[in-house]
Amino acid sequence: MSKVTIAIPTRNRRHYLAMAVSSALTQTHADLEVLVSDNASSDDTLMYLREVADPRLVILQQSTDIGMAGNFNACLRHATGEFFLMLSDDDLLESTAVESLVTPLIYGLNKILPEKIGICWCPCAIINSTGETQWITDSGPEIESPAALIVALWNGNRGPRFSSVMVRTADALAVGGYHGKRYGDLCDMGNWAAAALRHEYAVCIGQPLVRYRTHAASTTRSAACRDWQRWGESLFDDLQNALRRYGVKDRTIRSLRRNMLANLTVTVLLPSMGQPGWIKEMLCEVLHAWRYFLTLYVVRRLFSEFWKLAGFWQPRRQA
Repeated sequence: MSKVTIAIPTRNRRHYLAMAVSSALTQTHADLEVLVSDNASSDDTLMYLREVADPRLVILQQSTDIGMAGNFNACLRHATGEFFLMLSDDDLLESTAVESLVTPLIYGLNKILPEKIGICWCPCAIINSTGETQWITDSGPEIESPAALIVALWNGNRGPRFSSVMVRTADALAVGGYHGKRYGDLCDMGNWAAAALRHEYAVCIGQPLVRYRTHAASTTRSAACRDWQRWGESLFDDLQNALRRYGVKDRTIRSLRRNMLANLTVTVLLPSMGQPGWIKEMLCEVLHAWRYFLTLYVVRRLFSEFWKLAGFWQPRRQA
């Protein structure tokens, strides 16, 4: 049986962390490492971790705040498993999540050799701060190219999230880990997308095996839109040539860039609806980024997803 590392970067979220760790340690896959990197928390996170009596739990203690991407990279560098899944400290895994996600990477699928598969992912159940399910993200075909997965994701038609992606540890390291300066809060996508593109196929397990928590952990501002647009542009620029090698046409790539950036912008702005000043904020952003908004794609997304996002969703920064 092949070893899997579930890495949990954390900072000052002891309450949620306890639930995340419990979900990791109750996996049906036996050969498991649960690696928690505490990014200089000021709460009782470290005390809690030291009280967990399970030899599979490995604790990394950062003496100073090394930032989000720094903590991600610390997890990756210390992982000893052949396969790697990064679990947010406020998300939860269903008990069969690791077993389901790692099986195609070990044994292959539908006569496709495992070494040809670069990523295995699943949709997520989106839950609120109290654990209530709000909706399920989009699934995908059982097998497709990683380029097709990325194109569909950026067009708003796939639903992988931070905690629902498994790759080979060697691939995650080979692409340079997590590039926080260039990709910011999108550095997780930057890593798994580049890792997946080293292989021919992406596999989707078509059931929600991860509960992805959304809560008001940060405040959405127009400045956040600028950041996410900049990170998205950097990520797109770095991956577009790889998409071309998979046969994605230039016309598709041009529309994909617009849709990706519109997708990011709308995702950041939707949570502010109904809050004080949200109309002014929205108008300012529309004037600033009009080229992203004046598309049928944005109209369709606003119509289809407002009911899901408005009122309880806030984009969050990982530990």
